[in-house]
Amino acid sequence: MNNRKTMKTEELINFANRCSNDDLCWLINLTASRFECYFGSLNRCQLSSEIQSACMNGPTIQLNCKTVELDDLADDQFIKYAIEKGVKA
Repeated sequence: MNNRKTMKTEELINFANRCSNDDLCWLINLTASRFECYFGSLNRCQLSSEIQSACMNGPTIQLNCKTVELDDLADDQFIKYAIEKGVKA
């Protein structure tokens, strides 16, 4: 039996509804290392990146992936592999 105390669904929903977008952005930044963002597939390779940070972009929360640090997405070795895999096909 899991004895760890967790929030119940209703408590979590109420908490989320009380949070502003700024609060959610702050919470995402606190936990960003626990998230991965899937952004599609290329030549049968599933592409994703760790979440680096979140920020406000107008009224919405923008998630920034670690790949945002690259000058070119092809600088990521796995993305480069996926691109090259398509060129060879």
